[in-house]
Amino acid sequence: LTLDLSFNNLTSISLLSIHNLLLNNNNLEIIFCNINDQNTKLMNLNKNKLKGLGNLNCNNLYSIETFFFSNNLLKEIKEDDFSKFFYLIELDLSINNLSKIDSNAFRDLKSLKYLNLSFNKLELLEKNLTIPLISLMTFD
Repeated sequence: LTLDLSFNNLTSISLLSIHNLLLNNNNLEIIFCNINDQNTKLMNLNKNKLKGLGNLNCNNLYSIETFFFSNNLLKEIKEDDFSKFFYLIELDLSINNLSKIDSNAFRDLKSLKYLNLSFNKLELLEKNLTIPLISLMTFD
């Protein structure tokens, strides 16, 4: 089951379980969802107005394999922001305002293969940042 609400003028939304959740190209600032941990595999939040992963008020995100969060207003990634994303394979955080990433932010992402941090304001990356990413194949 796919829910595609792309290209609307949504500013907030409450959701239940969906296999592919497409909310790109809206004006979302906050999201409330109760995701079934066995169903949701893809979440696309590209081109919204989300300032941080704290604006994503969801439980059971550990089933998500693909997470697109580019072109938002993200400035920082904190230590526990991705602690619920155990099976994440692809993560796109490009085209944000990222200037800081905690050195332990990706410690739980053992399955991550693709990480995109391009077109941000990062000047320095901690040398330990990618060590936990044992499956990483592509890093932009």
